[in-house]
Amino acid sequence: MEKWIHLMIQTEQDQEGYEEILSRYPPEKVIMFCPEHIMKSKKEKLNEKLESLIKKHEGIFVETIIPSISNEKYTNEITTGSFPFELLYNFINTIKLEFPDILDTPIEERKIVFCASSGARLYSSLLYSLSLVIGAEIITLDRQLLDGNFNSSLETQEWIKEGMTLVKNSKKELSLLLRNTLRHFLISIAKKSRYKSYSDPDSLYWLEAKDFTDSNHLPEASGHKTIGSGIEKGLIESDESQIKNEEKRYRLTSKGWMVALNLIRESFSNGLDYEIAKKKQSESEIKLSKIRINELQYFNTQKEDFFEGRIMPVKAFKTESNILNALPLSYNLPEVNKVITIFGRQHNDLEKGVFTLEQISDKFEQIDKKTKENFEVSCKEWNGNLKIRDAYAGELFISAKGNLESVFIESSKSIWNKMYTIMGDLGKNMTWSLDITQLDQQQTVITTLFSQLLGLPMTYVIRRKGKGERGLEVKKLNTAARFLVLNVPSFETVLLIEGGLKNKKLISLMAFYAWEEENKKQKNNNQVKSNLSFKEILEKKKAESRNFSVGVDYNTLREWFDNKIESEKIFYGVSEKMDKTPRWNKDLENLGMILCLDTVGKGKKKIFKISGLGKIIARWNLK
Repeated sequence: MEKWIHLMIQTEQDQEGYEEILSRYPPEKVIMFCPEHIMKSKKEKLNEKLESLIKKHEGIFVETIIPSISNEKYTNEITTGSFPFELLYNFINTIKLEFPDILDTPIEERKIVFCASSGARLYSSLLYSLSLVIGAEIITLDRQLLDGNFNSSLETQEWIKEGMTLVKNSKKELSLLLRNTLRHFLISIAKKSRYKSYSDPDSLYWLEAKDFTDSNHLPEASGHKTIGSGIEKGLIESDESQIKNEEKRYRLTSKGWMVALNLIRESFSNGLDYEIAKKKQSESEIKLSKIRINELQYFNTQKEDFFEGRIMPVKAFKTESNILNALPLSYNLPEVNKVITIFGRQHNDLEKGVFTLEQISDKFEQIDKKTKENFEVSCKEWNGNLKIRDAYAGELFISAKGNLESVFIESSKSIWNKMYTIMGDLGKNMTWSLDITQLDQQQTVITTLFSQLLGLPMTYVIRRKGKGERGLEVKKLNTAARFLVLNVPSFETVLLIEGGLKNKKLISLMAFYAWEEENKKQKNNNQVKSNLSFKEILEKKKAESRNFSVGVDYNTLREWFDNKIESEKIFYGVSEKMDKTPRWNKDLENLGMILCLDTVGKGKKKIFKISGLGKIIARWNLK
């Protein structure tokens, strides 16, 4: 019988519905990440029932504490910037300690399961992103309270892992023409949306074979071989027209959207709309490709030419006496030019799907008039505020439940279309971001996936006062708004963790990590004693700084690291010497793994230190 590693986040709620999870995925170990405030406050063991279930299924229960999300911590740029990485480090470190051989197992064979249905959004989004990278099976547990009892529905989102496998292997498994074909779907939708050159909404997402003939980087006239390959791999699907002699139409599947979003992110990063075969590459082709991609660009390469837009989930529910919860959260975020709103409102009788406000109001009318009234009041308050700020950019309602494959397709289509429709209306390119604070559990799975694959920056807002995400009172603090906005590590960042770095680049990173660890060790060993005079303290600190500093130039680092005893170097997972030239530093700096602090001396030597991201990648690669 196959055994599974389970990744879970502790909540204040009872662990309902896990009997089915453990039955479907027999546990080897269950790692429960428990926020420290829950650990401190729980009067009785919340996990007692779960532990007995795990033992029943012959599994091992592991509870590990992670830092709580508390506004008391966020008083400067350092604490705000480092906290999400601290959380990610905790997740990675625990997984690595409990399963030291995990990187040696092919990703397709890793028996890991993550339940994406619990925990605060910051916790669940981070662990979800990591789970995608390390090859976990994603499951959702939809709990509904009926007649005082929980009714749980477990769904395995197999399409996500299958899609992620294709995303990671696209360069190996998909031809250049097929990769460009997938890009072309998104480029076509964006162009039609931006210039409103479509007859009906449905025609946006379907292409005929003849629509792939406007570039020599796409299949030839019929394109049957390339399109057939896409269909075979489950990336493209066709529809048979009822009209005789009518051309077949093609559109992206869920896995097709996943791969296409990741490929278009690469296109924007490289500044080229399509991949160009090396043998056919010319200066004129590259120039033309860059012009075309600039027309669709959403990455901020030239700030003055860009507007800013935000995709903002909102829980459309309010009490009579209070303003809508989303409004004070939005005031903490930087002002943007336009906001696309994703409304959500969980209801047992509401079907899954993506709806306009008119459609969802009609559905609430048939289900519950009070819910409809409250929903419409919430929408009016939110949209009214946006219109006053001249930031309104439309909205949609996402009801995410059950098997989320179709909801992911529809939401991806809708968000992508709205992004470029707004850009067309303004006549300007825009930088887009996503705030995850008010995503519901199921929305997190599809919306985070869309944004991470596309490379959209994501934020999470800490409350200044009132009630937190789980209904707990938040201590009121006079903290500057900018210190309450956390930047969530990107999917590209998390991908580096699983893939790691190779050869000399990894050796250089490990050397910076070793220097940092040695620095910390020295500081701990040379704690200033309380009986020293102020003058003695200053002299001691000066001496320490001369002996060991936070930053280091490459040659000093290389000499120091290569002279370390062999056993120490093996601990850091390397045995070779560092490169004699600092050529890898530029790559590490571009990846955000080391930071240039200063230049010193006549030769303008650069002084570097390892970044928070660099520490995470280094720790993941430790033997």
